[in-house]
Amino acid sequence: MSRLTALALSSNQITEIPSEIGHLESLSGLYMDKNQITEIPSTIYQLSNLTALNLSSNRITELPSTINQ
Repeated sequence: MSRLTALALSSNQITEIPSEIGHLESLSGLYMDKNQITEIPSTIYQLSNLTALNLSSNRITELPSTINQ
């Protein structure tokens, strides 16, 4: 089990969020703004401790219908 609570990967030209992100159970902050991300993987909803998410300034054109879960 990972004890990582915050992950900051802003401004890195990242094109996708790996599905394995859902394994970071302790993650409370994810900052991936200013990248080239086009979609949000469904595994992000497994992050039950996530309270801060910044995906601004990416190439996301549509939010998943399950975003409010």
